[in-house]
Amino acid sequence: MAVKNKSFWLVYLSLIFLVLLRIMPFLYPASRTWGFNHLLFLSKEFTLIFFVIAAAGLVFPFLKISEGWSEKFINWFSAAFFESPKRFLYRAVFVFMMGSLFVIFAAPTHFLGDGYQVINNIVAESGTFFKWSESGVILLLRMMKTIINIENNESAVIAIQVVSYLSGILSIWLFFCIAEFSSSDKFKRLLIFSASLFSGALLLFFGYAEHYPPLWVAMTGMLYGGLKFLKKGKGLITGSVFLVLGIAFHLQMAIFIPGVIYLTSLRSDSFSSRIQYRRYLFWSLVIIFIGLLGILIYKYVTDLFFQSIVLQLFAGDSNSSQYAAFSLPHLLDMVNEILLISPAFLIFLTGLRKSSISVDSNKQTTLFLSIVSLGCFSFLLLVDPKLGMPRDWDLFSITIYPVTLLSIFLFDKDLLLRLKKLLFPLTIFLIISVLPFLVENLDEASSIKYSEYLISLDFNKSRNALFIESEYFKKKGDTRKADSLKFIYQSAYPRWNKCDSAAYALARGDIDKAGTILGAMKQDLYDAYYQKLMGRLHYFTGDFDKALSYTNNAIRLNSYLASTYGERADIYFVLDSIEKGLNDLRHGYRLDNSNLYILDLLIMTFSEFKQYDSSIYYCHKRLAVDSTFWPTYYELAKAYAHKNDLI
Repeated sequence: MAVKNKSFWLVYLSLIFLVLLRIMPFLYPASRTWGFNHLLFLSKEFTLIFFVIAAAGLVFPFLKISEGWSEKFINWFSAAFFESPKRFLYRAVFVFMMGSLFVIFAAPTHFLGDGYQVINNIVAESGTFFKWSESGVILLLRMMKTIINIENNESAVIAIQVVSYLSGILSIWLFFCIAEFSSSDKFKRLLIFSASLFSGALLLFFGYAEHYPPLWVAMTGMLYGGLKFLKKGKGLITGSVFLVLGIAFHLQMAIFIPGVIYLTSLRSDSFSSRIQYRRYLFWSLVIIFIGLLGILIYKYVTDLFFQSIVLQLFAGDSNSSQYAAFSLPHLLDMVNEILLISPAFLIFLTGLRKSSISVDSNKQTTLFLSIVSLGCFSFLLLVDPKLGMPRDWDLFSITIYPVTLLSIFLFDKDLLLRLKKLLFPLTIFLIISVLPFLVENLDEASSIKYSEYLISLDFNKSRNALFIESEYFKKKGDTRKADSLKFIYQSAYPRWNKCDSAAYALARGDIDKAGTILGAMKQDLYDAYYQKLMGRLHYFTGDFDKALSYTNNAIRLNSYLASTYGERADIYFVLDSIEKGLNDLRHGYRLDNSNLYILDLLIMTFSEFKQYDSSIYYCHKRLAVDSTFWPTYYELAKAYAHKNDLI
């Protein structure tokens, strides 16, 4: 084997390895191969076609036409999309075609991630809650729902789909821009665009119900602005605007702040950007980053919820004792995430050797992409996927892309020249790697099978997934399937069932039984349900300080449950902290304006403080939710009587 062909053979053998890796899930169907096992859930005919096309692609480099074909395709692609006076028109046509595919093959189910929770939150008559980390995306979806102005339960789905489609269209346009400003080499541009486009992240743009499609626009816009600035001296403001917009959408985008800070710190005559505004931008970003970092450290030290976000390094928590940052399941999940989002990354990595890394690469661009990649890798390694990474794949999707860009950017001309013969198999591999994931999730039957596999893979984190799937089949009229899932849900989580039993006992006033059940359970500082019930138990036994402590913990762990704020308001009223209690009731009402417990407390509280207008207002709200509860009529009549306004 000639030394000059070593990189070629390394990449070629890695291609063979990754194709053969698709056989592994068939040998071990229950294995942790969620990033590349999608053929398991598709037809035998599809699988056969997959391997036939893969074999044809692997043979192609050894045919005489391969090199000439590759050169022609590279020149055509570069001429059409980067050199032609009509390049923007050609890009627009391509983007329009992709957008049409997004709309035509829109996702029929939303089992991955928080899909159905997002839909229910946007359409909920009880009011939309804005989670601290992703409030901007929720606001965007609410605005789109208002613009669409359709008064039915489908309005949220349509709003989410429109945002998803537009995010895909803008992201693909920005893929072209990133490829253009990453390199002047035709082949490298093609590799960058292909690796950007053919990714599992494409699913985000097929009407996918989640918070993360707009983040791809923000991330690619930030990278485009940064790369343009490094090449042309212009684009820093563009990249910064995309960064700020992304942070407003979702705080995860803060991982890119160090990269933009680096750009603003550059001092070179080659940059035509004004030094003055770059100085202001630099210090603004530094202050924002230090401020956010300080807040995160403070919250991690003082807040149970933040502590639960970060993975322990070597030992898991009570919910998943085997899942830690450097545990085998998590490391396997990281590999799966890479294979799903950037199938070519491992291939590109094998081609990189010290002798093949471009010594002429722009060091500033290399450092920029390295800083961004470091932030992404840290997030991927340390943040706990609460739903399990197979379901939280979308949360981590943006962490893989910059690393892929960096690996391609480092290719030198000799390596690119040797890899041209592999253009066809590389392209084929990228397409057939992503296609099974898309087909599987864009088909109802196969997406259900995949969801059931994911539930079995991370059973301890799949309680919500089981409940959602049960409700899905219930709405479709398949009561048998819904009941079977409900039975699994009820029998598979003994701790949760014990909490349910304790909650039922408390509701019936059987304090002793609730105390016995909760006393026999292992204490868990990170279990919001357990903390909530312990707070209620101590409230009924008269230990209000302990009740407040437990209820505070429950709210820290889950700050979006209206009833918990009502329970804390009860405690505050006993402790004579009236204003705090009223604030909690108002906050609980904002979270869920149809919660009967909150409404009853508001009615009684305002009646007691002789604020009869408010009492009447909430009585009407209570009756709009449940018109059969006679005590509400009594409170309403009493309030009117006190106002000397009998009816």
